[in-house]
Amino acid sequence: MWVGLAADGEVIMGLKLHSLFTVSAAFGLLTLLPLLEKAKTWGWSFVLSLLLALGLSITAGFQPAFSPQAPQRLNITYAEQAGKASWIASPVAQLPDALRKAANFSAEPQSGVAYGYAVSAGAARLAPPTAAVTRNGDEVTLELNAPGDGVRLEVPAEAKLQSISLNGAVTPAAPEQRTFLACVTPDCGHARVTLKLGSPDAVTLKLVAQRRGLPPDGKKLHAARPADAVPSQSGDQTLLAAKIAIPAR
Repeated sequence: MWVGLAADGEVIMGLKLHSLFTVSAAFGLLTLLPLLEKAKTWGWSFVLSLLLALGLSITAGFQPAFSPQAPQRLNITYAEQAGKASWIASPVAQLPDALRKAANFSAEPQSGVAYGYAVSAGAARLAPPTAAVTRNGDEVTLELNAPGDGVRLEVPAEAKLQSISLNGAVTPAAPEQRTFLACVTPDCGHARVTLKLGSPDAVTLKLVAQRRGLPPDGKKLHAARPADAVPSQSGDQTLLAAKIAIPAR
């Protein structure tokens, strides 16, 4: 089981030193400890095995961390917020040179609509998501207009959110923490969200519409992504962010 996990971990993380498979491999090798008592006289066998293992480790160290068979997970995102657009690449340890040649990504990952290496894409050109807001005491109702493949709603801690309801399904919240609501089906873009707030003050929410894939001008970056890097999990996507103002009680 442990050795199998180590092998799968290497496929996920690539050929680099990572605890996902080095630790699991160590647990797997622990099962060999009872055999060492019988192997006291196997001195030369251990020496040869150690030399072989050392040689294989050195050889592996000269191999690239990723390959088309065990590729790096690297998504490209097009994001818009406050009238500005940007391209964002996943915050991998080292962004491939081919992508850096295609666009002047930042030297370090940055926070924004998504976290990662970012570069300006000029002015925003897509319609941002909106929401019709109604407040009745502590209860705030949002009628979302965020077409796409899903939405993300961020409620700041100062709102003191007590509970959140999506199309009638109610979930309690932690009032002292910032809360994220993620809904990942196309019908989410026109859902009704009801928030029960503990604060009477005006607050600002962040609404993000999520769409699969990139706009047409993303083909250049898509083509620049090397063969040993592939989209993963949510994959390449378009994120459109907007602020939603909630009035005071």
